[in-house]
Amino acid sequence: MKLSVPKKLRTSLIIVAAAALASASLFATAPRATPEEMTEKAWPVTTLHVEPSELGPAFNAYGRFEASQTSVLTSKVAAWIDTVHVREGDQVQAGQLLVSLDGSDFERRRRELAAAVDQARAEVASARSELKLAQDSDADYTSMHEAAQSKLARHTELLDKRLISQVLYDEVATQAASERIRYLDQQRRLQDLPNRLRRAQAEEQRAIIALEQAEADLDATSIRAPFTGPVLAVRAAAGELANSGFPLVEMAAAASLEVRAEIPQAYAGRLQAYLAEGVSVVADTEFGLPLELRRLARQVRPGQSGVDAFFKPTADQATFAIGQVAEISVLLPPERDLVALPVQSIYENDRVYVVQDKRLKAIDVHRVGEAGRGREHRVLVRAEALTGGAQVLATQLPQAVNGLLVEPITQS
Repeated sequence: MKLSVPKKLRTSLIIVAAAALASASLFATAPRATPEEMTEKAWPVTTLHVEPSELGPAFNAYGRFEASQTSVLTSKVAAWIDTVHVREGDQVQAGQLLVSLDGSDFERRRRELAAAVDQARAEVASARSELKLAQDSDADYTSMHEAAQSKLARHTELLDKRLISQVLYDEVATQAASERIRYLDQQRRLQDLPNRLRRAQAEEQRAIIALEQAEADLDATSIRAPFTGPVLAVRAAAGELANSGFPLVEMAAAASLEVRAEIPQAYAGRLQAYLAEGVSVVADTEFGLPLELRRLARQVRPGQSGVDAFFKPTADQATFAIGQVAEISVLLPPERDLVALPVQSIYENDRVYVVQDKRLKAIDVHRVGEAGRGREHRVLVRAEALTGGAQVLATQLPQAVNGLLVEPITQS
């Protein structure tokens, strides 16, 4: 049996077949594309030529002005405050008058004790004069005593022989007894007068000591600067009653002014070695004040990671205040074979890249210090591979790895 195909269906099949044939012909006759070759990108970078040389390393730190010697001046006596001669911030000289207390009562006491000293000295002089007189007359008293005893002995013999009367003998005996009493009294005085002199001298010393204390109390009414330096605080006011121990003025010794700066541990060992060898290490502040390293602390304070170093100003520091913070640059002695690089040349603190045949090569370096400030700031490094004429990458390139293709666009 013969199947019949509808006319519309035959027409559709013919159109589809014609379209397929046209598409196949189009693909068969189309030109073939040539595959594009992959090219490696060259990153534009800035480089610089380096030459190792002898350079002076440096590093920056922040320091605070301190005074190792400060003093709170207090009143030694109880007195009314008369006059305050200084104000906070004044620069005073050693011995300069700072505060005056009312010293009228102490002056009267001083005069009273001065009179007591004069009286005691008069007593000493009187005792010394009396002792000398007694010593000078001792021979006379002895002679008179001996003469009276001799006369009594002779009259005793005469009385025994009945050559004199009893009345005459009694008169001679009475005279001899009187002379003996005078002689014994003289001997007693000779023994007692040195003791009296010593008592008078002791009273004189007590009077002198009391006078010296009164003069010291009077002098204590004038509070003077113990050293040259700035006045840190004034706590006294005229009209106040200052009891003993009352704080009046606080000041610092200018000679003890120093700068305390926290030093990174990486430099502490070298600084200690320089101090031990007597090598001078200098520094300067951002204000231009020259400093010199004097010592290192022996302990790390809580909350710090470095050791404190103490620098002594070598010029006038009168314009700087206690507690003022300043940036300092510590200059180390020069070292050989160092290279100065900009900060952007340092990767991960201890690596740089050199350009060889337009490709990067990583080199490990040892950071020795820094140099310069601001736009002139440089990092000083040392590495055996950094030889003269090496071309170092001077750009911070996030893609920097060994072998990366680069294209130096500027050189310096």
